[in-house]
Amino acid sequence: MIHRLMLIIFSLIGCLAATPTKSQTEASIKVLTKVENNHVWLRWAPSDPYLWQLGNRYGYLIERFTLLPNGRPLDSLPTLLTSQALVPYSLEKLESLANQEDRMGVLAEAIYGEEGRVGGDLSNVQAILQNRQDMDNRFGFALLVCDLSWEVAQAAALLWVDSLAQSDQRYIYRINLSQNPSGTEFTPGVVVVDMNEKQTLPPPQDLQAQFEDQSVTLNWPIFLHQGIYTAYIVEKAKVGQAFQPIGEQPYLPASQNKAIDYAFFKDSLPDNTTEYAYRVRGITPFGKVGPPSEAVQGQGHADLSGLLRIDKAEVLNNEEVRLSWQFLPAFQAEIQGYVVERADRADGPYQAIHEGVLSVQPMKYQDRPTQTQNYYQVLALDKSGKERARSFPCLVQLEDNQAPGSVLGLTGRIDSLGIVRLQWQPNPESDLQGYRVFRANDPKEEFIEVSQQIITNSYFQDTVSLRTLSRAVYYTLTAVDQNYNNSDFAPFLRLTRPDTLSPVAPVFMRTRQSGDTISVTWINSSSDDVAYSELYRRDLADSTRWKNLIPGHQLSLRQLIRIKI
Repeated sequence: MIHRLMLIIFSLIGCLAATPTKSQTEASIKVLTKVENNHVWLRWAPSDPYLWQLGNRYGYLIERFTLLPNGRPLDSLPTLLTSQALVPYSLEKLESLANQEDRMGVLAEAIYGEEGRVGGDLSNVQAILQNRQDMDNRFGFALLVCDLSWEVAQAAALLWVDSLAQSDQRYIYRINLSQNPSGTEFTPGVVVVDMNEKQTLPPPQDLQAQFEDQSVTLNWPIFLHQGIYTAYIVEKAKVGQAFQPIGEQPYLPASQNKAIDYAFFKDSLPDNTTEYAYRVRGITPFGKVGPPSEAVQGQGHADLSGLLRIDKAEVLNNEEVRLSWQFLPAFQAEIQGYVVERADRADGPYQAIHEGVLSVQPMKYQDRPTQTQNYYQVLALDKSGKERARSFPCLVQLEDNQAPGSVLGLTGRIDSLGIVRLQWQPNPESDLQGYRVFRANDPKEEFIEVSQQIITNSYFQDTVSLRTLSRAVYYTLTAVDQNYNNSDFAPFLRLTRPDTLSPVAPVFMRTRQSGDTISVTWINSSSDDVAYSELYRRDLADSTRWKNLIPGHQLSLRQLIRIKI
């Protein structure tokens, strides 16, 4: 029977109860205490499966120091409280107790079961890993059943009660293995107990219930009770009747993550007409049940999603929108009314556009939107104010022939690489979609759009060629609203390209020699940014050196110079 019970539990939650094995250098014995009626309850647990197996084999010893008011020990040596090592009950005793308590059978299988012991061909890596996982599972289940019953913890040699403790005293308890095999390192369990310290169990806090179609989901924070409760009892009652636990076994919050902050529990309801109340109690590692939480109550409700829809949206004088919707009459008695919400995008965010809740009838509402493009949704609320149904979004567009205002504050610059950076003041229109940027080499030419799509930012980057004789480039832009109405062009911006090209060379027209004088006539450079021209001469005897004949001399368009040779 024990073997069959263990297999059933392993198949259900084995992967969740397994405890990861730590390195031996991190091994320790963790201790919790409870003071009750001048008795000190000690509850401990090894931190890994290897240390647990050593405790099962050699047993535990418990020592106690009595502390003086100044915090120093009364005696230099501790008092040994256990005359012999505490070891788990024998297999025979556990099997006999399993007839009254199933958890005793689980403990017997975890400690004395034959499966999972490493043997045979140790070179078989898969078998070793399988046996290691089996040992982790046994360790996890042993600690689990000990957390649910103090009698089981006592049978596992993981609980002991000091009945000789005196009131108004402070003690240090130390829990150690009776033998420490060579090479094994661990930290014994040590805890300080004040006999005058009040220990009260808190009720679980902030229990929430979400009622649905013949079901309810409970949730409550468990991070508030870490180290206090290891399991919970969920209780249920028809409103006005006594609470009863749901199921025979406590509820253990479990997750694939090591740490969870909230517990979730789902229960089925026989119908949606009966009102039920729920509350939660915690179970300590000593097996003691704490006080109940505050009760939450409610009743199931039918799934109404998809039953509410907007069937008509009329635009009145291009100023108002009249909405009407439909909801099945069979479910109208379950709701208190409707809420109409509006957004400028289909995915929201939506905001209610009226105060309070609209009555069940008539299913109409008239709105005066400030935008030309509006999305509407209708929500149905139940008697408690919770959402029961929501319509799909409905798009309503008003006619919009008014373009945005012209863009202001256009500025920019061109760097030495030809990269143009423009920026401007954002337009204030609420229905603005973006901007379009245009460029030309001459303000009298047609401007060409250089933004390949409508841009939503108030800045733009462009690239122009610097290897051109056009000194300036011109930019303008328009604003575009959601209905693609374009504003007038902004006043154009003139940007000067950085000068990276040499001017056009002058052209000689003719030369004439008369005696020892040469007359030279030329046309100056046609480039409009020429500052001046210079005339150079080179002797035939020295063909590598040029002499500046007119340094810095301002020359006219056509110049005649007579040079004496």
